[in-house]
Amino acid sequence: AAVVRAPDLRDRVAKVVRYLVAKRLAGDVITLLALKEAIVDWRSPAEVAAKYRIQSKYRVRGWVQRVTEHAGSYQLATKILERTWRLIYRVRPIVIRAGGRWVCLLCNEEVARPEAHVRKVHKEQIEEAVEAVLENAFNGRSRR
Repeated sequence: AAVVRAPDLRDRVAKVVRYLVAKRLAGDVITLLALKEAIVDWRSPAEVAAKYRIQSKYRVRGWVQRVTEHAGSYQLATKILERTWRLIYRVRPIVIRAGGRWVCLLCNEEVARPEAHVRKVHKEQIEEAVEAVLENAFNGRSRR
């Protein structure tokens, strides 16, 4: 049988940060704030969903579950979000909502699915932002 090595800590942290940075670059600030409140501030998914007018508490639960799976544990997800959410929040989006449409500022075109567009077309921007967040959050230069 093959030995399965658990992903190291940096990989797990990077997975969580990459997930959140992609959402932020795609102009999705609600998910980031909802996750911060649900995981770091211990608010219930129903409370968070009501506050941010998210369709359902199950959507919030799904986001929490995805972050927890990327981190490997709820405790690690909490620590990662505590250290990185402000830095991720400061990342400047490359897709914005303009006149009821989503527009990519780099491509200068309308996009139907902002997060999918960012993940597919702008991988290098995701990686640059992830590296910047990790550098600031974990190398003693956090701008809090």
